[in-house]
Amino acid sequence: MLKHPNTTLAVLAGGKARRMQGANKALLKHNGVTFVEQIIESLSAQFGETIIISNDNEISKIMPCPIYKDIIRDKGPLGGIHSALTNALNPAVFIVSCDMPFVNTKVLDRINEQASIKDFEAVVPIYKDRTEPLFAFYSVSTINRLMHILNGNRLSVKAFLEKINTKHVKLPATDEYGRYLTNINTIKDYNQFL
Repeated sequence: MLKHPNTTLAVLAGGKARRMQGANKALLKHNGVTFVEQIIESLSAQFGETIIISNDNEISKIMPCPIYKDIIRDKGPLGGIHSALTNALNPAVFIVSCDMPFVNTKVLDRINEQASIKDFEAVVPIYKDRTEPLFAFYSVSTINRLMHILNGNRLSVKAFLEKINTKHVKLPATDEYGRYLTNINTIKDYNQFL
């Protein structure tokens, strides 16, 4: 049974990856499986729909789920969130960045123990005082306020979260949760990960 039948899982896989020397992080592999495949395999069974937000045509060759490009280009993660909220078939979206290969349902369950997207416009975990807005729930109803941010000068997810009814959920400050939320941002990170 789906735990989140009215929520769309949206994997953001369209970054420019400047710190990865141009390599798309979604297509990095671990044990022969790409990060994007690993994330979807770990999480998609919980959700009513799964989509990918990416401007990279290579992803469509390996993933059978719907893939949408950024509607407003060159806006970073905010542009990806905007495309996800626009294209989702459900009233809520769970955003996850493609550079988090260790994510699993244990973190989702922990978030849901403390808050529901039905009661807020965003539910965002915090690990050791670090906000994780790219592993978080968002309501599709926030799209107009997101457009306002996209049209402004402060292009940050933090600025968006300040404009909507956001619930921050504190996760246990354990190494286990730190591993789940690990981001692979650079070639050095990737080599250490391997």
